[in-house]
Amino acid sequence: MASISLHLRRLLSASFWLGSSLLLLFIAACGERATPTILPPLQPTATMPAEVVPSQTASPSANDQLLVWLPAFTGLAGEGSAGSTLTNAFHQFEQHNPAVQLDIQVKAENGTAGLLNFLRSAQQVAPSILPDLVLIDTQQLWQIADLGLVTALNEEERLPAADFFPVARAAVLYRTETIGIPYVVEVTHLVYDGDEMKSPPGNWTELLAGDHLLLFPAAESGTTNVTLLHYVGAGGDLLEDGGISDPAVLEQFFAFLAEAHEQGVIPASVLDMPGFNSVWRAYTEDRTEMAAVQVAQFYPNATGIKPPSYALVPTQSGASITIADTWAFAILTQDAQRRHLALALVAELLAPEVQGPWSQSVAYLPSRTASLALWTQPDDYRDFVQDLLADATAPPNGPAFADFARRLQAAQAGILRGELTVEAAMESMLTVE
Repeated sequence: MASISLHLRRLLSASFWLGSSLLLLFIAACGERATPTILPPLQPTATMPAEVVPSQTASPSANDQLLVWLPAFTGLAGEGSAGSTLTNAFHQFEQHNPAVQLDIQVKAENGTAGLLNFLRSAQQVAPSILPDLVLIDTQQLWQIADLGLVTALNEEERLPAADFFPVARAAVLYRTETIGIPYVVEVTHLVYDGDEMKSPPGNWTELLAGDHLLLFPAAESGTTNVTLLHYVGAGGDLLEDGGISDPAVLEQFFAFLAEAHEQGVIPASVLDMPGFNSVWRAYTEDRTEMAAVQVAQFYPNATGIKPPSYALVPTQSGASITIADTWAFAILTQDAQRRHLALALVAELLAPEVQGPWSQSVAYLPSRTASLALWTQPDDYRDFVQDLLADATAPPNGPAFADFARRLQAAQAGILRGELTVEAAMESMLTVE
């Protein structure tokens, strides 16, 4: 089993090579959207494969190595309990597979130095540094599948579906194939000031009749969760082919936005909010009594601020609707033995005694019901998010839907800036170049 000191020495000896690779990646990425950079590798270590793999241990060749890339939110770069939980799991995996050495590297989640950009650039100029296993946002997972970096899991590799939340299973489907193994899920809900509001609005009529601002990240990149939530809340369906399920529903959604903007309930300032952290900051700074946030903002930060209460984001009918973000493991290696090792490691990390405490530490919801059951207090909030997970919708994967989401966000922005009428917004959505 590799010690921390040995791992650090290995990192230092590789620093010159990594620096050269980064220079190559920079040159290759010029003219594209980003210049990915590699973050320092972290210490290895994991647990015995559970029932979800064909055998209890893998049978690797001597001195085999498994390269794993993980996003920064996993906590491995810090000294908290989240990193310790994963580190202990990695060590147990190496103990049960003594010929295997784990090389765990932490990358940025998004942006120019994010996982997707680095995978894309590495594929072009330095494929030897690509990982065997990566934990990635499913809205980026389909993109690396289109690049040929990921292939669908075969029947023997697919894990039993019974204990996964349905939304987590749906998030890893692309063109009817399973291309990843879901690990964590994020859902959106309302936070409101219980001292200022006796009860939150349950539907659009109540929201528009009130005088409290509703803030959400309208400048969010990607699939713009709250925008999609409002659209689904009006009765729309999210279709993989990027189609509009019912133009009348779309018109109702745009009419709601226009009225909310006119009354000042949804201010144009939401267009300056690129993510849920900025929304949470506005809430804590008393710029609003009501905002759409995710578990990662609410759960670890609710204590000690103005009275934090939570509820569903209001929809047209008041139905329980939320949109989920999912992160999943993708196996990049095509070597059968290394794929078996990767699956064994994923099974170890999916064990409830690992996934449960770790996910609570980082405030991301686990993909499995048994792991969420191990979350400790407060039980009322855990029950609330479990109900949200049961009803959550996963955005479809693929370029057609991504284009639909982009155009929907652009139309929303035009309405909230006062630049588009409802009719003009409809025309922008119904006219596809």
